[in-house]
Amino acid sequence: MTLARQLLLSCATSYLLANSSAGAQSATELSADIPPQSLTQALTALAQQTGLQLLYVSAVAGTQQSRGARAGLSLSAALTRLLEGTGLEFEFLNARTVKIYAPPTAAQPITRIAPVAEHGAARQTVARALALEEVVVTATRREERASDVPISMVVWSLEAMEASGVKGMDEIGALTPGVEFDFDTSVGPSGFTNLVIRGVTVRHGPTTGVYIDDTPVPIATSYTLGRSFPWAFDLDRVEVLRGPQGTLLGQGTLGGAVRFIMNQPSLATFTGLARMELSTTARGAGSYEAGVAAGGPLIIDVLGFRVSGWYQREGGFIDRINQFSGATVENNVNREVNKSVRGTLTWAPTGSVRITPTLDYESFGIHDTPTFYVPLSSSKEGELRTGALVQQPFDHVFYLASVKLNSGFTSADLNSVTSYFHRRAQLTFDWPPPSAGDRRPAEAVGLQADYMQRVFTQEIRLASTKSADTPLFWIAGALYSSERKHLAAKLVPAHGPAEDGDPTAIDQTDVEGFGQIGLRINNRLTTSAGLRVGHASYDAITESPPIGRVGAAESALTPRFELSYQTDTGNLWYATAAKGYRSGGFDQDPAVSFCGATPNVFAPDTVWSYEIGAKRDLLAGRVHLEPSVFHIQWHNQQPAPLVTAFCGGTSVGSTAASDGFDLAAQLLVNEAVKVDVALAYTDAHYTRTLTVDKKVIVRQGDKVRSYGETPSPWNVTTSIEYKHVIKRGAMVMRAEDVFHSRNPGPFEADNSASPYYSPGLRPDPSTNQLNLRAGLRWPSFELTLFATNALDARPTLLYTGFQATTFRPRTIGLSGTWRFDRSPPSD
Repeated sequence: MTLARQLLLSCATSYLLANSSAGAQSATELSADIPPQSLTQALTALAQQTGLQLLYVSAVAGTQQSRGARAGLSLSAALTRLLEGTGLEFEFLNARTVKIYAPPTAAQPITRIAPVAEHGAARQTVARALALEEVVVTATRREERASDVPISMVVWSLEAMEASGVKGMDEIGALTPGVEFDFDTSVGPSGFTNLVIRGVTVRHGPTTGVYIDDTPVPIATSYTLGRSFPWAFDLDRVEVLRGPQGTLLGQGTLGGAVRFIMNQPSLATFTGLARMELSTTARGAGSYEAGVAAGGPLIIDVLGFRVSGWYQREGGFIDRINQFSGATVENNVNREVNKSVRGTLTWAPTGSVRITPTLDYESFGIHDTPTFYVPLSSSKEGELRTGALVQQPFDHVFYLASVKLNSGFTSADLNSVTSYFHRRAQLTFDWPPPSAGDRRPAEAVGLQADYMQRVFTQEIRLASTKSADTPLFWIAGALYSSERKHLAAKLVPAHGPAEDGDPTAIDQTDVEGFGQIGLRINNRLTTSAGLRVGHASYDAITESPPIGRVGAAESALTPRFELSYQTDTGNLWYATAAKGYRSGGFDQDPAVSFCGATPNVFAPDTVWSYEIGAKRDLLAGRVHLEPSVFHIQWHNQQPAPLVTAFCGGTSVGSTAASDGFDLAAQLLVNEAVKVDVALAYTDAHYTRTLTVDKKVIVRQGDKVRSYGETPSPWNVTTSIEYKHVIKRGAMVMRAEDVFHSRNPGPFEADNSASPYYSPGLRPDPSTNQLNLRAGLRWPSFELTLFATNALDARPTLLYTGFQATTFRPRTIGLSGTWRFDRSPPSD
């Protein structure tokens, strides 16, 4: 299978390279009129007609209008006409590549109070005509070009997500090297998920921060719990930030952060999209999804809106059987229903003030477990079965309401975000975790857990303006957060009364202040330092007799230091030293609810990360490289609680380290072929032997793992995209391969002297998944045929000694997307 895959990729590569020159053949003059319209649309039409490769920063186009160009004009004359009155100029880098730019005397910096979505809308419209596009991000709490930010990051733009078929965090985790997103297969319906960046994972509490725009999304338990993330439909972008981000983003970002940035209303242009997708999965059920989004000005330059709705029904591919008789109980039980509804208004009472209220609803629902019983299945034959005695559904819903205030002053910008987050989740486990033939149907017991979470957050920050001629820039802010979590669980046997566990309520309050100041020493060298000061207090109380209560409080300092050297635009070298922090808390595992004890308290974690990296443009922007190397040392790492029969025990501290590097490379072979390669290597291991009561818990050199998950040391994602320009459109073909290596260990589960010795556990094998897409694109419509997991790889993953999961089998489908983008008539 591996040889066949390599041959297929080699043939595909050879075909694309051999045919790229033919695809690049295009007109030397306009074959049809380009009517007056937005500049972004006009440039897209020009590129699609002529095959020109247009290089420019999306922000310079903004919401400018073009007067159009008539058929028959030469390329140079057409460009001159399209850019007339915009203040922009152009330069031919070669016969087929044009750079568009704002001259120094007419520089157009990014509007400081413009909503990010307006930049995103321009980028999304023009991206098909761009070579290596410039992306605007807000990772540093101000709008900056990604190539100027001294952070190792991966930015998933809307176009990039569409090109890879990204639906949500599952695909982002699989496709982004250095990121692991898995779930605990030992307990039911994929409810306990774990999001890890650069191998930094602990047994309690989050290590990766999750943000929706500027709102932090806290965990519900000591896990990320389900799909605690927005679905990707109508997102502007997703920023994956590697390394601690505690100074500017807050606690819980030890390994990094993932920021989901919503599309915001435009006050100048009406835009919208509608998408439908149908697919079928080998040896499974069919799937379908549909979504619509629209927005634009209600009052030009004063009031705008954007609304979207998305629905997905994903077919299952695992059957539940009676493990004693072999009879099928239900087919395709792991089917899902997922929904997303969002609405946003933007009001600009003055030219420098914007007020943006937003309401976001997201839901994830799975009918039954996505795991299969290994002894009852044949992964090689594609026969996947579970013998669970009870159905194990999981329903997860959250709402986020927020109000953002942006106000621009002469030398600084004020930003305020007020938000309320509400989450509810219900899930059922086959209890206790199963093993072959250990219980009969009459002994079936379901552990039903109900989570509730409410979070109020208020953040305010003031940031100075930052430009090439300002030697000093700074940001300062404060955050207040109040959170209530509640867990109730009960055992529901097949016969007899239900047994309620001990419901627990947890309250936590965080007060934090932060600031960062930067100094431009000269035109190339910049240094900055930042600090976050935080105080957290939390307490937990059990609500059934005997009442137990426990509380704690702690304070933390989280500094960050940066040094960057920028030779010119697109060429940055940087070094950072940053501390990450995660506050302590309480163990809220549903099983512990039946132990008759107060919740276990776990201590905070801290990390120090040291990183050197670069962001380089080569060959006139045709090649872009982003290498980085890092060393992370963290303390109070929590091995698994010392638990017997899920009750009693404690947590103990240790030390660990993570060493590795990341590399992202983009190459424009020519106007038709683009190659992307991203790889990451991570070695996360314990740095000292830990013993408790003369028992070895972990040994020095043991690899860090969490809940049976073993992060892959080597991750490589490679894609080749070929575009052939046709009349008024383009044909696009894309091949994408995702490789994850096997982690050889050793692990604490391999140590026969450890209380966690588990000879049945084994790490994931190395895996490859090939995805193929081919489509036709026109200015307003796209039609795409895709094959996900095209070679139908079926590795046994997250094996716990009895249960496991695997890739979704080969899925073939067709999607169609319709877009519109128009400016309202001028007065």
